[in-house]
Amino acid sequence: MLGLIVLQAENCVQCGECEEKCPYHPPIREMMEQHLALFRIQKEAHGFA
Repeated sequence: MLGLIVLQAENCVQCGECEEKCPYHPPIREMMEQHLALFRIQKEAHGFA
């Protein structure tokens, strides 16, 4: 699961479509940038593909 999250985050083109679709309107693009480094560390530490 974490491997898929990292892959999706790395493939994000920052279009904002996800923010438009979410009824809560969180700053998804900003959040993804902030957390991508942490996702990568966890992925490597636990050997997720």
